[in-house]
Amino acid sequence: MRSTLSVKIILPSMTLLDVEANMVNLPGQEGMFGVLPGHCKLISNINTGIISVFLNRVEQKYFVFNGVAQVTGEELNILSEFGVVLEGETKTDVMNQITLLENSLLDQQQGSLQADIILDKLEKRQELLKFL
Repeated sequence: MRSTLSVKIILPSMTLLDVEANMVNLPGQEGMFGVLPGHCKLISNINTGIISVFLNRVEQKYFVFNGVAQVTGEELNILSEFGVVLEGETKTDVMNQITLLENSLLDQQQGSLQADIILDKLEKRQELLKFL
């Protein structure tokens, strides 16, 4: 049996992560669950939260805004609409992003497509802030 698992975090615009990992912890709807190489096949919704990826005893953390995880035993594919690497993210940076988005929203007509896009981005940054 393999000692690693191919792990990908895929966002609509990019692949955030593509590595071989020893273990991954995910925020499932029933609580946190871990995936090791050889895990049984499953597809599970995941909640907004932190994904911990373990690479040779080093933990890397990623924030995701909801999504779906597909486990095949050899691969773990995580699809999410928004995600960031937590290393390097600070509360101050995210609060500044939120302020910029709120200011941009003031310039938009309520109910417009641009306003909806800004509101969506704002919601995701506000959720991220809760985990920092």
